[in-house]
Amino acid sequence: MNAIRIIVNKEMDGFTFSILPSVRDFIKKLFPGSHPASRIFIGYDMKSGFDLLQSGIEKQIYPTLLGVDKEQLKKQIDKIEFINSDTGNVEKINA
Repeated sequence: MNAIRIIVNKEMDGFTFSILPSVRDFIKKLFPGSHPASRIFIGYDMKSGFDLLQSGIEKQIYPTLLGVDKEQLKKQIDKIEFINSDTGNVEKINA
């Protein structure tokens, strides 16, 4: 079973989604030609706040962060976990 953990940091003006260097290396080996990013920042205005994550934005973030198409990920990755860096809470998403 393959699982990917994405770390989520809430900031005053948005969220930073990041992966560890070991995850980046794993993705590059599993998907030759992929270009995973270290982190992605998504900004928001103060009105929308935390609702951004509840809108399903994470399903758009992980393929971009990992540099791999969703369909390719589904074939090799069993689940994606978003880890809240403050609380350690995990939200699982099937790839």
